Amino acid sequence: IIEFKFSIMYSDITKVRKAEEALEEMDRRKSDFVSNVSHEFKSPLGIMREGVAQVHDGLFGKITEDQEKILEMVIQNSDRLSRIIEELLDVSKLEAGQVRLHRSLYNVVEVVEEVIEDFKSIVHQKGLSLWTECAKEKIEIYIDREKIVQVLNNLINNSLKFTTRGSIKILVRELEGFVECTVADTGKGISPKDLPKVFDKFSQFERDVGPGDRGAGLGLPICKKLIELHHGRLKIESSASNGTEVSFFLPKHAPQDFFRAAIEEAVNKCQKQGQSLSVILFDLVDFNSLKKNLGLKRTERIVLRMEQLINKSLRRVGDIAIKNTKAILVLLPDTDKENAYTAMGRLSQILEDYLKRERKKPKIEIRSSVACFPQEADGLETILQKIYG
Repeated sequence: IIEFKFSIMYSDITKVRKAEEALEEMDRRKSDFVSNVSHEFKSPLGIMREGVAQVHDGLFGKITEDQEKILEMVIQNSDRLSRIIEELLDVSKLEAGQVRLHRSLYNVVEVVEEVIEDFKSIVHQKGLSLWTECAKEKIEIYIDREKIVQVLNNLINNSLKFTTRGSIKILVRELEGFVECTVADTGKGISPKDLPKVFDKFSQFERDVGPGDRGAGLGLPICKKLIELHHGRLKIESSASNGTEVSFFLPKHAPQDFFRAAIEEAVNKCQKQGQSLSVILFDLVDFNSLKKNLGLKRTERIVLRMEQLINKSLRRVGDIAIKNTKAILVLLPDTDKENAYTAMGRLSQILEDYLKRERKKPKIEIRSSVACFPQEADGLETILQKIYG
């Protein structure tokens, strides 16, 4: 009887696993289909939009006022469709794990102010006010600047769509271990029944019928994924007719903690996929002396250029170099010890050639180290111990 029950249980578990695998495969094919179709739409849409724009601008002869209005409508809807396609491509890449962050140290206050500058004219046209409230002039954090700008653009655009009077406010403040950014508006808000669905793809909530860019319901899901890639979290508070507040929280890292988190994430991913991982560290020797003689900004620019050179020289999609103030970490998934030392020698030569061309005084020296998981190091702590000595 026991053997019979075990056979039934084993059969049931096998069926469940097969069903899960089938669903995963269907989901992967769906994502591939959406990605491929979206990609194929981009080129013909761009060509059509450019052709219409040339007619609208009078390059092929004068047009009437009525024709101009129709052509403007076509251009606006082409731009809207282009944005939807870009969002579909973003979602497909995020779900497939194809989005890699390129994080560096940025002043998030400056990033917010630069984004706001782009919205000032449209906010003025709508008769709204747009302002910031920052606890400090400088709050530095390791982020992928492009991705955080994308998040802020999405959130501010959402506020503009649903705010007809009042203001949009962006708040930035430091918490213990985190930086919080909040986009708050005085718009129509979201009803309690719709609030739990805000991060579902293609969700369209109750809204006034009329003109305007309705979007595809992908903005918030994309924002959530991008913040989670930074190991942060995003929350939303809203009620109908009382405005909406969307906040995201980004973890603060000391330079070495930033590298630690990146290595831990890479190790976990390689373990799941049954792959090896090689980690290379390029560290500036006597950084404090260099900073004193060259100045902090010049020294940081050199490190940034070195990071760019390494990323340009990496040959596979999964390979990546990231920097902190004084060092560059290179992560090479599915790379064994022999190939890792070969890569370290090749990259070291590239950096040395660059520094020779710079002819900086005092001379800049680089210390390099490598750790290979699992051949030389069996986990995070032993990797750190090996690369930092």
